[in-house]
Amino acid sequence: MPLSQVKSLEMDFNLELDIGIQADRSRLIQILYNLISNAVKFTPEGGKVSVYCKKIGNRAIFSVTDTGIGISSEDQKYLFEPFKQIDSGMNRQYGGTGLGLALVKQFVDLHKGRVWFTSVQGKGSSFIFELPVNGLDEVEKSENVFKDSATKVEVSANFSG
Repeated sequence: MPLSQVKSLEMDFNLELDIGIQADRSRLIQILYNLISNAVKFTPEGGKVSVYCKKIGNRAIFSVTDTGIGISSEDQKYLFEPFKQIDSGMNRQYGGTGLGLALVKQFVDLHKGRVWFTSVQGKGSSFIFELPVNGLDEVEKSENVFKDSATKVEVSANFSG
């Protein structure tokens, strides 16, 4: 049974499904998986996790918002650093390697996008990233990144399991 069901979380998906993004499909899935799994992991029983995707201009905007534990302002500067977890006690309580958000940032950067967050300790967090709709066209011209794995990704929601 998925952790979101075990914790009786309300899962809300508001996805614009007709966005065609030139992206490395497996990396985009990893980005979303890491953000959604963190939101589920750090949201207490009965909380809410919302996933949003919308095309605005030539950008695809994604956000994952939760009503979880939030992040203190002093710990926020370390979030995207590899192997950094904001509290060793949290590592014991919630598990993890401290790589998920570092990978999110790396993958978003490789797609010429940007990632940021807002968080209030005790209230929850929102992680937002944006990608250029035709991002890999630009990347391939300039850096030849993801040469073999560039595919057009149609955004869809299938988070059962």
